[in-house]
Amino acid sequence: MTENIYKPETLPVLALRNLVIFPGQTISFEVGRLKSIRAIRSAVDSDNRKIFLVAQKDALIEDPKFTDLGNIGVVAEIKQISGSSDSNNFEIVVEGLYRACVKEVTRERISLRAVIQRVPEIYPEKEDPLTVATLRTLKSKFDEYISVSPRIAPEIFIAILEEEDMADVTDDISGHFHFEVSDKQRLLNELDVMKRAEMLCGILSKETEVL
Repeated sequence: MTENIYKPETLPVLALRNLVIFPGQTISFEVGRLKSIRAIRSAVDSDNRKIFLVAQKDALIEDPKFTDLGNIGVVAEIKQISGSSDSNNFEIVVEGLYRACVKEVTRERISLRAVIQRVPEIYPEKEDPLTVATLRTLKSKFDEYISVSPRIAPEIFIAILEEEDMADVTDDISGHFHFEVSDKQRLLNELDVMKRAEMLCGILSKETEVL
């Protein structure tokens, strides 16, 4: 197993319902639960504006505990926040930075807070023939999916096809398209980039067949 060389950090935690966010993804969404608003305020008041975003296993749970959350989430930076100080709802814009997991729970009642540690990923050799072939297959499956899926911005499509880093390609596709939440969580959980790409090929094939 790969040794974890990353230093743990204590961060506010935001539980997501029906949403999985990936590294490199910039996305906006609304937040209304009190614990979530407290977590956002805590992050915004910090120097780095970092927050740990992790999906709930069951979106119907209104007051999730750490046992109700996924194993892997993403550390993100809050880029923008809108909503009055006395509002019950905020809209935030975040940018996913890297995969991480909870190492130790430090707060759970008033808001969620924990010691978070970035998780190491396993990267294939970029010039290895298997890597090149798998990346080519992945882009081919993506092209087939796009041909039958709802329209997307051309710049996103082109950027993904021109990208040569397998980890970036898998995360870009996973983050931009509307797969099942359970499939997205499986992709986020997979730390071996080659296995993640193979998994995504299967998901794209399945989605293409049902569209």
